[in-house]
Amino acid sequence: MNIGSISFSETVKKFSYRKDIDGIRAIAILMVIINHLNTKWLPGGYLGVDIFFVISGFVITGSLFNYGHGKGLPSLLYDFYAKRLRRITPALLTNIVICSTAVWIIDPQPQISLQTGFLALFGFSNFYLWKISQDYFSPSTKLNAFTHTWSLGVEEQIYLLYPCILKITGFFNEKTSRLFPLTAICALSIVSAIVLMILPGHTTGGAAYLLPFGRFWEFGIGCIACLLSLHFENRDQKNIKSVICYLSFLCVIFSAVLPQYQNVLWSFLAAPATAVLILFLPHTNKARLFLSGNVLQFLGKISYSLYLWHWPILSLLNLYMKSNTSYLYNFLLLTFFTSISSYFILEKRLKTFLQNKGNVFSYLLSLPLILFSSLYVFTLHKSHNPHPLAINGFRYIPDSYENFPVKHTNFFYCTVELPKRPLHSNTMEKCTIPPANKNLPTLWVMGDSHAGHLMGLLSQLQQKSGYGIHLVETVGEPFPASGGISSPERQKLWNAALARIKSGDFVILGRIFLTRDGEIKPLPDIENWLQQVGKIASYLEAKNVSVIIMSPIPMFRFDSLYNCAPSQSNNTTCDIKRKDEAKPLNDIMHAMIDVQENHKNLYVFDAFSEICPEELTSCSPVRNGIPLYRDKDHLNVYGSEILYKNFSGFLKNISKP
Repeated sequence: MNIGSISFSETVKKFSYRKDIDGIRAIAILMVIINHLNTKWLPGGYLGVDIFFVISGFVITGSLFNYGHGKGLPSLLYDFYAKRLRRITPALLTNIVICSTAVWIIDPQPQISLQTGFLALFGFSNFYLWKISQDYFSPSTKLNAFTHTWSLGVEEQIYLLYPCILKITGFFNEKTSRLFPLTAICALSIVSAIVLMILPGHTTGGAAYLLPFGRFWEFGIGCIACLLSLHFENRDQKNIKSVICYLSFLCVIFSAVLPQYQNVLWSFLAAPATAVLILFLPHTNKARLFLSGNVLQFLGKISYSLYLWHWPILSLLNLYMKSNTSYLYNFLLLTFFTSISSYFILEKRLKTFLQNKGNVFSYLLSLPLILFSSLYVFTLHKSHNPHPLAINGFRYIPDSYENFPVKHTNFFYCTVELPKRPLHSNTMEKCTIPPANKNLPTLWVMGDSHAGHLMGLLSQLQQKSGYGIHLVETVGEPFPASGGISSPERQKLWNAALARIKSGDFVILGRIFLTRDGEIKPLPDIENWLQQVGKIASYLEAKNVSVIIMSPIPMFRFDSLYNCAPSQSNNTTCDIKRKDEAKPLNDIMHAMIDVQENHKNLYVFDAFSEICPEELTSCSPVRNGIPLYRDKDHLNVYGSEILYKNFSGFLKNISKP
């Protein structure tokens, strides 16, 4: 049978173990680990997971082919899931139980990690991670000890149906044309690739990245490579095959080293290139021998354990240590010790023991252990550790959020983030507190999360000075919109505020001004935003209402506040030089002052100098042993409260006739 230039032999080869595939596994796990250590070292290293998916599709298809002939679907599934339990469960359960214990001991906020670990035991952590990725207020995935289990969830979800797909398409029936399963897998892979294009977040942790619908195509490509390798005749064109093999390998390397913003095309080519590499490696002696070397062989064999252990260790070290030589040494020591131990004790000995005992024993042992482990992690999640190790060195950790000013609910009611946190009909009423007497003004605070983090300041102004306050945060949306057109929700809030604003009130605008990732620099829409602020100031001048812009505050570079614990000199490893931090703000401050000079009722409050006074040479996220920040660019309640003294004086000065 011929399909173009591809011919299939009438006899089918038996799928056998290939050392070179372990070598590719080694390349993939090294890509992932280097990228997780520092994205700048290998920007596309995250594509190592895509390579694992292709390898998995190839190996699982071959394994099913070897033992699936002549079996009915129930028998096939029974054997397949028993093999998966023996392969996955021992190392995974041990990892989650031990790391959950470490998380509970070290992490002051372990709930997200423990919930993720709990669901990872059942193969559904990717859905939970997708859910919280939609929530702006969720902790950084870098601090979630089980973020990496999303890929295991995707793999197991695909394999729930994969044997059924092969069975239905006649993969195990020698009388059925091999074209039918090949065509079916190709069609499903194309549909999956289209879903990947349609779903949001194929590189940012969204649905396309985390859910199986947009990932099946990578497994499918591995399956197609396996089908071709099983039926592919060994022709003599070794030179051409060698060239194709080396080009595929270069494509994988380019996908790993290119910066992420240049990597969109290469990220899609990494999976097909891996499949082509696997297909042609048997015909390329030098590349096959290189990938079959002892070091790569060993790393490939322990790659599953390396993947399981490297991320929790990295996550916990991020809570406890600043990145330096000692940090890297501890990471490598702990990761390789746990991974090698896991491989020899759990992946080899225990797996072999279970295999010798048979499928029934595998089910009878694995399922109760999964339930026991889940009960243990659930118990940790519901328990409180009063003295987590990560807060050592701090006097105390202030709250990140405060219920005030919300009446009879929590602060998140006054946060609009569609679709999770919609604008309610009573949001305006619940998120506005009138002044202590009618002669006092109300502060109408508008903006994104950098308006929302002023809640500690507003609480002080209301409780100590009697001001009325209003705060509704629109996540990721500054006010006014730089393009002049706000979202319907923000516009409704603004219209409702305009109906209530009276003479002498203040409109306070807070927003993000700087890029949060990569090089810290002003956002490109600042100039247009200031023009819109000027228009609002002009409109409100006739109402005798003042507009206040809250200036940017220092933006730090840490992933975890907890590795910013102060030393005896009160310095922290997270401190930054004031002059360096002020550089990207100078242009913003000058632009603000230019707009201010054209409007009598427009003012700028220098929050930067409140957090990092001019007499200091460095800015710190900690003051007197107490953190001021909840993350690298948002104040916590305490940090916001310390603005009160000077801001209240600022309000009194501009209120004078």
